Amino acid sequence: MTQFKLIPASALAALLALAVGLLSGCASLTAEEQTAPPTQSSSMGMGAGGGDGGVMAAAVVADARDATMTLGPDATSQAGVVVDRVVAPRDGWVVVRSATPPGVVLGKTLVRKGANEGVVVPLAAADGAQARLALHVDRGALGGFEFDPQRVGRNMDGPVYAGRSPVELPLSLDGYGVNVEANSVLILVEDQKIANDELLVSYFITPGPSWISVNEVAGGLPGRRIGLKKTGAGEVQQVRIPLEGRPESGELVVTVHADRGVPGSFEYEVTDPLGSSDQPYRSANVVVSGRISVK
Repeated sequence: MTQFKLIPASALAALLALAVGLLSGCASLTAEEQTAPPTQSSSMGMGAGGGDGGVMAAAVVADARDATMTLGPDATSQAGVVVDRVVAPRDGWVVVRSATPPGVVLGKTLVRKGANEGVVVPLAAADGAQARLALHVDRGALGGFEFDPQRVGRNMDGPVYAGRSPVELPLSLDGYGVNVEANSVLILVEDQKIANDELLVSYFITPGPSWISVNEVAGGLPGRRIGLKKTGAGEVQQVRIPLEGRPESGELVVTVHADRGVPGSFEYEVTDPLGSSDQPYRSANVVVSGRISVK
Protein backbone atom coordinates (compact mmCIF):
# COMPACT_ATOMS: atom_id res chain seq x y z
CA MET A 1 0.00 0.00 0.00
CA THR A 2 1.31 3.43 -0.95
CA GLN A 3 2.17 5.64 1.95
CA PHE A 4 1.87 9.46 1.89
CA LYS A 5 3.87 11.87 4.00
CA LEU A 6 2.40 15.12 5.15
CA ILE A 7 4.38 18.22 4.14
CA PRO A 8 4.86 20.64 7.02
CA ALA A 9 2.95 23.89 6.62
CA SER A 10 6.16 25.95 6.68
CA ALA A 11 7.68 23.94 3.79
CA LEU A 12 4.46 24.17 1.78
CA ALA A 13 4.39 27.93 2.22
CA ALA A 14 7.99 28.20 0.99
CA LEU A 15 7.21 26.16 -2.15
CA LEU A 16 4.18 28.32 -2.91
CA ALA A 17 6.22 31.49 -2.49
CA LEU A 18 8.89 30.15 -4.87
CA ALA A 19 6.27 29.29 -7.52
CA VAL A 20 4.66 32.73 -7.28
CA GLY A 21 8.06 34.39 -7.60
CA LEU A 22 8.91 32.44 -10.73
CA LEU A 23 5.55 33.23 -12.33
CA SER A 24 5.78 36.92 -11.51
CA GLY A 25 9.31 37.04 -12.91
CA CYS A 26 8.12 35.58 -16.19
CA ALA A 27 5.19 37.95 -16.34
CA SER A 28 7.49 40.97 -15.88
CA LEU A 29 9.55 40.03 -18.95
CA THR A 30 8.09 42.43 -21.50
CA ALA A 31 8.64 42.42 -25.24
CA GLU A 32 11.23 45.14 -24.73
CA GLU A 33 13.40 42.81 -22.67
CA GLN A 34 13.20 39.66 -24.76
CA THR A 35 16.28 38.65 -26.66
CA ALA A 36 16.45 38.02 -30.36
CA PRO A 37 17.11 34.38 -31.29
CA PRO A 38 20.62 33.59 -32.55
CA THR A 39 21.06 33.74 -36.30
CA GLN A 40 24.02 33.71 -38.64
CA SER A 41 23.68 37.47 -39.03
CA SER A 42 25.82 39.64 -36.82
CA SER A 43 24.73 42.87 -35.21
CA MET A 44 24.07 45.70 -37.71
CA GLY A 45 24.35 43.21 -40.56
CA MET A 46 28.11 43.79 -40.33
CA GLY A 47 31.07 42.11 -38.75
CA ALA A 48 30.32 38.51 -39.59
CA GLY A 49 33.92 37.81 -38.78
CA GLY A 50 33.53 39.22 -35.28
CA GLY A 51 34.95 37.72 -32.16
CA ASP A 52 31.90 35.55 -31.42
CA GLY A 53 31.73 33.58 -34.64
CA GLY A 54 29.19 35.84 -36.35
CA VAL A 55 26.29 34.89 -34.03
CA MET A 56 23.88 37.75 -33.49
CA ALA A 57 24.13 39.44 -30.12
CA ALA A 58 21.35 39.02 -27.60
CA ALA A 59 19.42 42.18 -28.30
CA VAL A 60 16.29 43.94 -27.16
CA VAL A 61 13.27 43.13 -29.31
CA ALA A 62 10.54 45.74 -29.60
CA ASP A 63 7.39 46.35 -31.59
CA ALA A 64 8.18 48.27 -34.79
CA ARG A 65 5.90 51.11 -33.63
CA ASP A 66 8.03 51.61 -30.53
CA ALA A 67 11.44 51.61 -32.25
CA THR A 68 11.88 53.94 -35.22
CA MET A 69 14.33 56.55 -36.53
CA THR A 70 13.71 59.24 -39.16
CA LEU A 71 16.41 61.14 -41.05
CA GLY A 72 15.70 64.45 -42.76
CA PRO A 73 17.22 65.74 -46.03
CA ASP A 74 20.07 67.51 -44.18
CA ALA A 75 21.35 64.76 -41.91
CA THR A 76 24.84 66.16 -41.31
CA SER A 77 26.16 69.44 -39.98
CA GLN A 78 29.32 70.66 -38.30
CA ALA A 79 27.73 69.62 -35.00
CA GLY A 80 27.30 66.02 -36.14
CA VAL A 81 24.55 63.77 -37.49
CA VAL A 82 21.03 65.18 -37.06
CA VAL A 83 18.19 62.67 -36.60
CA ASP A 84 14.75 64.26 -37.01
CA ARG A 85 12.90 61.82 -34.76
CA VAL A 86 13.75 58.78 -32.65
CA VAL A 87 11.22 56.56 -30.90
CA ALA A 88 12.93 54.29 -28.37
CA PRO A 89 11.30 51.37 -26.49
CA ARG A 90 13.37 52.31 -23.43
CA ASP A 91 16.28 54.60 -22.56
CA GLY A 92 19.08 53.95 -25.00
CA TRP A 93 21.54 55.26 -27.57
CA VAL A 94 21.50 56.51 -31.13
CA VAL A 95 24.80 55.28 -32.55
CA VAL A 96 26.69 56.11 -35.74
CA ARG A 97 28.83 53.15 -36.79
CA SER A 98 31.29 52.66 -39.61
CA ALA A 99 29.90 50.96 -42.72
CA THR A 100 33.08 48.86 -42.81
CA PRO A 101 32.99 45.63 -40.73
CA PRO A 102 33.08 45.20 -37.80
CA GLY A 103 31.24 48.54 -37.56
CA VAL A 104 33.39 50.66 -35.26
CA VAL A 105 31.47 53.29 -33.30
CA LEU A 106 31.98 56.82 -34.70
CA GLY A 107 29.62 58.67 -32.38
CA LYS A 108 26.75 58.18 -29.95
CA THR A 109 24.21 60.09 -27.90
CA LEU A 110 21.65 59.15 -25.23
CA VAL A 111 17.91 59.15 -25.92
CA ARG A 112 15.00 58.62 -23.55
CA LYS A 113 12.17 56.13 -23.77
CA GLY A 114 9.48 57.36 -26.14
CA ALA A 115 9.69 60.10 -28.77
CA ASN A 116 12.87 62.20 -29.11
CA GLU A 117 12.97 65.11 -31.59
CA GLY A 118 16.02 66.69 -33.25
CA VAL A 119 18.62 64.27 -31.88
CA VAL A 120 22.21 65.32 -32.63
CA VAL A 121 24.97 62.69 -32.64
CA PRO A 122 28.45 64.31 -32.48
CA LEU A 123 31.09 62.39 -34.41
CA ALA A 124 34.34 61.63 -32.61
CA ALA A 125 35.84 60.00 -35.71
CA ALA A 126 35.16 59.11 -39.35
CA ASP A 127 36.69 56.58 -41.71
CA GLY A 128 34.64 57.09 -44.86
CA ALA A 129 31.72 58.82 -46.51
CA GLN A 130 29.26 56.04 -45.67
CA ALA A 131 28.09 54.96 -42.21
CA ARG A 132 25.18 53.28 -40.42
CA LEU A 133 22.75 54.76 -37.91
CA ALA A 134 21.58 52.30 -35.24
CA LEU A 135 19.39 52.26 -32.15
CA HIS A 136 20.87 50.59 -29.05
CA VAL A 137 19.67 50.11 -25.48
CA ASP A 138 21.20 51.37 -22.24
CA ARG A 139 20.84 48.42 -19.89
CA GLY A 140 24.28 48.13 -18.32
CA ALA A 141 25.78 50.94 -16.25
CA LEU A 142 23.29 53.74 -16.89
CA GLY A 143 24.79 56.51 -19.01
CA GLY A 144 27.84 54.44 -19.94
CA PHE A 145 27.97 52.97 -23.44
CA GLU A 146 28.94 49.30 -23.13
CA PHE A 147 29.32 47.98 -26.65
CA ASP A 148 32.26 46.46 -28.51
CA PRO A 149 31.64 45.38 -32.13
CA GLN A 150 34.42 42.82 -31.81
CA ARG A 151 32.55 41.06 -28.97
CA VAL A 152 29.19 40.70 -30.64
CA GLY A 153 27.49 38.39 -28.13
CA ARG A 154 28.87 39.95 -24.95
CA ASN A 155 27.55 43.49 -24.90
CA MET A 156 25.14 45.02 -22.41
CA ASP A 157 24.09 47.90 -24.66
CA GLY A 158 23.18 45.83 -27.70
CA PRO A 159 21.11 46.91 -30.72
CA VAL A 160 17.33 47.12 -30.77
CA TYR A 161 15.52 44.74 -33.11
CA ALA A 162 12.04 45.01 -34.59
CA GLY A 163 11.25 41.37 -35.24
CA ARG A 164 14.42 39.88 -36.67
CA SER A 165 15.73 43.11 -38.19
CA PRO A 166 17.95 45.65 -36.41
CA VAL A 167 16.57 49.18 -36.18
CA GLU A 168 19.12 50.93 -38.37
CA LEU A 169 19.44 53.19 -41.41
CA PRO A 170 22.13 53.71 -44.07
CA LEU A 171 23.79 57.08 -43.59
CA SER A 172 25.72 59.23 -46.07
CA LEU A 173 28.08 61.66 -44.33
CA ASP A 174 27.54 64.40 -46.90
CA GLY A 175 29.34 66.97 -44.77
CA TYR A 176 32.51 64.91 -44.68
CA GLY A 177 35.14 65.25 -47.39
CA VAL A 178 35.83 67.48 -50.39
CA ASN A 179 34.26 66.09 -53.56
CA VAL A 180 36.50 65.98 -56.64
CA GLU A 181 36.30 64.36 -60.06
CA ALA A 182 37.26 60.70 -60.27
CA ASN A 183 41.02 60.12 -60.59
CA SER A 184 41.86 63.79 -60.00
CA VAL A 185 43.26 62.81 -56.60
CA LEU A 186 45.14 59.54 -56.11
CA ILE A 187 47.65 58.07 -53.69
CA LEU A 188 49.67 54.86 -53.81
CA VAL A 189 51.45 53.69 -50.67
CA GLU A 190 52.56 50.14 -49.90
CA ASP A 191 53.34 48.01 -46.85
CA GLN A 192 56.91 48.73 -45.80
CA LYS A 193 59.59 48.66 -43.18
CA ILE A 194 60.15 52.10 -41.69
CA ALA A 195 63.72 53.34 -42.15
CA ASN A 196 65.19 56.64 -40.94
CA ASP A 197 61.81 57.66 -39.50
CA GLU A 198 60.38 58.22 -42.98
CA LEU A 199 57.42 56.81 -44.86
CA LEU A 200 57.72 56.25 -48.61
CA VAL A 201 54.72 57.27 -50.73
CA SER A 202 55.13 55.74 -54.19
CA TYR A 203 52.80 58.06 -56.11
CA PHE A 204 50.16 60.75 -55.70
CA ILE A 205 48.15 63.31 -57.67
CA THR A 206 46.60 66.44 -56.18
CA PRO A 207 44.55 69.19 -57.90
CA GLY A 208 45.81 72.08 -55.76
CA PRO A 209 47.33 72.96 -52.38
CA SER A 210 46.95 69.83 -50.28
CA TRP A 211 48.29 67.82 -47.37
CA ILE A 212 49.33 64.20 -46.95
CA SER A 213 48.60 63.10 -43.40
CA VAL A 214 49.93 59.92 -41.79
CA ASN A 215 47.99 58.60 -38.81
CA GLU A 216 48.27 55.52 -36.66
CA VAL A 217 45.22 53.25 -36.68
CA ALA A 218 43.77 52.78 -33.20
CA GLY A 219 40.66 50.70 -32.57
CA GLY A 220 40.06 50.46 -36.30
CA LEU A 221 40.00 54.25 -36.81
CA PRO A 222 42.53 56.98 -37.67
CA GLY A 223 44.22 58.09 -34.48
CA ARG A 224 47.38 60.00 -33.57
CA ARG A 225 49.00 61.87 -36.45
CA ILE A 226 52.69 61.03 -36.80
CA GLY A 227 53.49 62.52 -40.21
CA LEU A 228 52.45 65.48 -42.38
CA LYS A 229 53.60 66.91 -45.72
CA LYS A 230 52.31 69.90 -47.68
CA THR A 231 52.00 69.51 -51.46
CA GLY A 232 50.97 71.59 -54.44
CA ALA A 233 49.07 70.64 -57.57
CA GLY A 234 50.50 67.95 -59.81
CA GLU A 235 51.73 64.39 -60.11
CA VAL A 236 54.60 63.22 -57.90
CA GLN A 237 56.49 59.95 -57.49
CA GLN A 238 58.66 58.59 -54.67
CA VAL A 239 58.08 61.07 -51.86
CA ARG A 240 59.32 60.53 -48.33
CA ILE A 241 57.30 61.87 -45.41
CA PRO A 242 59.14 62.51 -42.14
CA LEU A 243 57.60 60.74 -39.14
CA GLU A 244 57.61 61.81 -35.53
CA GLY A 245 59.49 58.78 -34.27
CA ARG A 246 58.62 55.17 -34.90
CA PRO A 247 54.90 54.32 -35.01
CA GLU A 248 53.54 52.46 -32.00
CA SER A 249 50.86 50.82 -34.15
CA GLY A 250 51.55 48.25 -36.85
CA GLU A 251 48.95 49.86 -39.13
CA LEU A 252 48.93 53.35 -40.65
CA VAL A 253 46.44 55.26 -42.76
CA VAL A 254 47.75 57.80 -45.28
CA THR A 255 45.16 60.38 -46.36
CA VAL A 256 45.15 63.26 -48.86
CA HIS A 257 43.50 66.44 -47.51
CA ALA A 258 42.52 69.69 -49.23
CA ASP A 259 44.12 72.88 -47.88
CA ARG A 260 40.91 74.91 -47.57
CA GLY A 261 41.41 76.91 -44.39
CA VAL A 262 44.31 79.19 -43.56
CA PRO A 263 46.85 78.60 -46.39
CA GLY A 264 49.82 76.59 -45.15
CA SER A 265 48.16 75.65 -41.85
CA PHE A 266 46.83 72.11 -41.43
CA GLU A 267 43.40 72.43 -39.87
CA TYR A 268 42.04 68.96 -39.32
CA GLU A 269 41.36 67.01 -36.14
CA VAL A 270 40.46 63.31 -36.31
CA THR A 271 38.10 63.85 -33.37
CA ASP A 272 36.21 66.61 -35.24
CA PRO A 273 35.81 65.28 -38.79
CA LEU A 274 32.78 67.38 -39.74
CA GLY A 275 33.94 70.65 -38.19
CA SER A 276 37.53 70.68 -39.52
CA SER A 277 38.41 72.88 -42.50
CA ASP A 278 41.05 70.75 -44.25
CA GLN A 279 38.95 67.66 -44.87
CA PRO A 280 40.05 64.68 -46.97
CA TYR A 281 39.28 64.48 -50.66
CA ARG A 282 36.38 62.29 -51.80
CA SER A 283 36.64 60.77 -55.26
CA ALA A 284 33.70 58.70 -56.55
CA ASN A 285 32.30 58.98 -53.00
CA VAL A 286 35.38 57.27 -51.53
CA VAL A 287 37.88 59.02 -49.26
CA VAL A 288 41.31 59.15 -50.93
CA SER A 289 43.51 57.24 -48.51
CA GLY A 290 45.46 54.03 -48.11
CA ARG A 291 45.97 51.71 -45.15
CA ILE A 292 49.25 49.88 -44.83
CA SER A 293 51.12 47.62 -42.45
CA VAL A 294 54.52 48.77 -41.21
CA LYS A 295 57.40 47.25 -39.30
